[in-house]
Amino acid sequence: MITFTEKAVNKIMSIMNEQKVTDDTRVRVGVKGGGCSGFTYTVDFDSRKGKFDLEFESFGLSVLVDQKSHV
Repeated sequence: MITFTEKAVNKIMSIMNEQKVTDDTRVRVGVKGGGCSGFTYTVDFDSRKGKFDLEFESFGLSVLVDQKSHV
């Protein structure tokens, strides 16, 4: 499960409003395997829910995580 603090959700929603993203947009969180520097964490906006996505809600913000991707 992925959760954000209320302050983080307010900031993300503010950014979403500034960028005028559509109402069906969710936040996608991911992890990519890295080389010597370790993992890279990604946060992006996405309006498409994939076949392997898990969806969570944190303070009214929809969050997607691809459960199939491995590092």
